[in-house]
Amino acid sequence: MIIVSTRFLQLKHHAWFVSVVIASHFFLLGLGIFSGSAQAAQDKKTPTIQAEPGTWQATFKATGKILPQWQSTLTLPFPVRVLKLPVEPGNAVMAGDTLAILQSPALEQHLIVWRDARRLRSTAQRHLKLLQQANQEQAVTRTAVSLGQQTLRDAELREDQAWAQVADDLFHLQHTANQSQLAEKLDHGNPQALAQSLSHLLAPFKGIVSNRPIALGQQIPSDTVLITVTATESVYIDIGIPEADLELWQDGSNYLFSQKTKLPLQGPLGPGRYAADSGLWILRFTTTAPNANLQAGQWVTVQHHAPPKPVLWVPAEAVVMRNLQAWCVLQSGERFRAVPVSIGQAEHGRIPVFSGITPEDRIVAEGAYELLYQDLKQLIKFVD
Repeated sequence: MIIVSTRFLQLKHHAWFVSVVIASHFFLLGLGIFSGSAQAAQDKKTPTIQAEPGTWQATFKATGKILPQWQSTLTLPFPVRVLKLPVEPGNAVMAGDTLAILQSPALEQHLIVWRDARRLRSTAQRHLKLLQQANQEQAVTRTAVSLGQQTLRDAELREDQAWAQVADDLFHLQHTANQSQLAEKLDHGNPQALAQSLSHLLAPFKGIVSNRPIALGQQIPSDTVLITVTATESVYIDIGIPEADLELWQDGSNYLFSQKTKLPLQGPLGPGRYAADSGLWILRFTTTAPNANLQAGQWVTVQHHAPPKPVLWVPAEAVVMRNLQAWCVLQSGERFRAVPVSIGQAEHGRIPVFSGITPEDRIVAEGAYELLYQDLKQLIKFVD
């Protein structure tokens, strides 16, 4: 039994209250037939419909935070001096953009060592060729040829080591090392000019400059942080959802909305992790967004579309809510009865029904609310 207390009337300076007692009428509605009002409804020719079979796709929203999939903290294994700084923190950069122009004596010295090793190898090759010709003419022994071969192997090893050092320098400067092209420039130029043209620190990928602790003119020791670049083209998105909703986010499709752009997400990546501070489960998604300009720390809206499920569509007026339970009123001949139904979110004036009715049922489409509640008036009693 449900008791509802309401203020009924107020006379002069005395307040009077009326208690209204409503019997558990819906238990009877779910089991059987409406009382005398059913005939009145029939006399009015209550309009009924049959539910329309179809599909429904649930949607959910959550707030997500952008996290970089990776960032690169750029350092150099040799000391440099900062000559120019064309970028500031927060600037967007493309892969290959110049982040800093440096002076690097170490790179110049490594180029000189490589040049000298190349010359030594070339000399060893010419000397071995002469020894081989002389051996054919029996002017030198085979031992002399063997010594010439060993000298060439040593020169080639020294050249390989010198090139490996130059390639490592260029790797840290984010250059793509082309050995043959650089060798030609070194042979027809000078190491100082070549070192200066190569001493440009480049952006390793598209992103933003998230940290730049160096200053113009500063002498930077080796292994010191120069600039940090954070990727923006491919990012993670972390969302927090209640444990009860975890299963809802496992299947279906997910989208990120940013600056009126709808981006598809991949994931979730794994089962998620529990965040004790918020009491939520964190699910991680990823997306590739070359033109969205997403930034680390940015908050975005993530929408989940569950897989379509079969439903029966009814007009919104055909569903009545009472005590958090949805009801439909069915007609069978001259009789009416209420049935509990499971429903989803309304769309365009219609409600999807998951269970409780069948396509063959005649459902009251208009006046269901009045028909369901009018018999309750007979149960109202006033208590002094």
